[in-house]
Amino acid sequence: MKKIFYILYIFISVNILFVNAYAQRTDNTPQHSVVPIFINIGGVGGAYGAGYLNRNFFANDSIFALGGSLGDIVSGGIFYEQALSQRLRFNISGAYINSKTALTSYQRGSNQDFDKNNYYRLDTSTIFANSSFRYSLVESFLYTNAGLTLSDTSFNEFKNENDEVINLPDLHITNLTILSLNLSMGLEYIRGASEAPLGVDWNLGVDINSESSGYSGTNVLSSTLNYYVPIYDKLNATGQLFYSQAFVRERIFDSKEEVSEELNIDCSQVSNAGERIECEELSDELAYFISEHNKYGTAEALGGPIKLRGFFYNQIRGAITAYTALETRYTINSIFNSVDMEIAVFGELGQSADKRKNLDDKTLHSYGGGLRVLYNDFVYRIDYAVGNENSYVTAVVGRSW
Repeated sequence: MKKIFYILYIFISVNILFVNAYAQRTDNTPQHSVVPIFINIGGVGGAYGAGYLNRNFFANDSIFALGGSLGDIVSGGIFYEQALSQRLRFNISGAYINSKTALTSYQRGSNQDFDKNNYYRLDTSTIFANSSFRYSLVESFLYTNAGLTLSDTSFNEFKNENDEVINLPDLHITNLTILSLNLSMGLEYIRGASEAPLGVDWNLGVDINSESSGYSGTNVLSSTLNYYVPIYDKLNATGQLFYSQAFVRERIFDSKEEVSEELNIDCSQVSNAGERIECEELSDELAYFISEHNKYGTAEALGGPIKLRGFFYNQIRGAITAYTALETRYTINSIFNSVDMEIAVFGELGQSADKRKNLDDKTLHSYGGGLRVLYNDFVYRIDYAVGNENSYVTAVVGRSW
C-alpha cells in the first residue's frame, strides 16, 4: 500500500489547507482571513483551493478554520480549537482527502537501488477525524499532548508510471482503517524577534496504532529537536534533529507467503502477458513490503515537504528513520504593506533501515533553497530541493519546522 500510516499525510494536508493551529494569538479581537491556496508536493501533485480562518468569533481564544482543494489532491476539511483554561486547550478536526496520482514504491530503507526501483501511482481516498488536548505544565515552556485519530483509507486504483491501471484480480486488502492514540510531551523555549529567534523546541511522542487489514499493530516512538540561533540582525540559523523507531506489538502475516495468501491476488486471470507481468511484480512487492512491516513496523517516513525535500512524499520508509537538517533564513520586512519575505537555503541528511545495524549503510542527502511569503499568520513556502537521484519543487503553507 502507499504507506502504512496516513496520519502524517493527513496532518500535512491540514496544515496546507487550513492553518497552523498554534500560530500567534495576540488578543481576543475577532479576526477573519480568507486566502487562496496553491500547493505542489513531490510525487503527489498539485492542487488549488482556498482556506478560511476565524479567530475569537465563537468564543475568546478560539480558532475555527475550513478549506478545500481541487486538482491532483481533492480535499475538504474543518478544524476548531478552544482554550478551556489558561493551560488547557482542546481541538477537533476532520477531513476528506482524495489523492489521485500519488507516487510510491515498495522498497524499504535508504539503501535502495533507485535505478532498479519500480514506482507506482495510487488513487486513494481517506476520511479522518482527530481530537486532542494540550496541557501546559509550565506556561509557555513544558507541555503534554494527548489525542485520538481515526483514519479510513480506500485504495481505488494502482497505476504504473505511465498512468495505466494495473489489474489486480480478487485483491482482498482494498481498505485500511487505523485507530491511533497519540501521546507526547515537549519543551518549548524560544525568545527574541520572530525574524531572529533564539531557543529550542523538543518533542517526544508515541503513536499507538491499531492492527488493521493484514497489518500488525505498532507503537512508533519519535523524538524531534528544533533549535534556533540568531546570526545577525534578520539572519538566523535553524536546525532539526529527528529520530523515529517502530515496535511491533504482535506479529501477524510476517512472511511473504502468508501476506500473498491474505492479499489473494490471482494474476492468472489477466490475459495480456505484459499486464500479467505487471500484476505479478506489484503483487510480489506488496507482499514483501507488508511482511517486512509486520516483522519490524514502519517508523515516520522521510521525503516530501517536511523531511528530505529532494525526495517524493514518503519515499523512504523503514522501521527506523533518522534525519538532520540545517536551514539559514533571512527576513525582508514590509515588501508590500504587511507582507514580509524570507529567503532560505538548506541542507538535509537522512537514513532509514529495518535493523539498527543497517542504518549507516547509506545516507541520503537533499539541499536547496526557497522563498517564504509571510502575511498575517500564514506562511507560503516554495522550495527547490535536489536529492540523490531527483529534484522537486515544493509549494505549501507553513514552514518546514
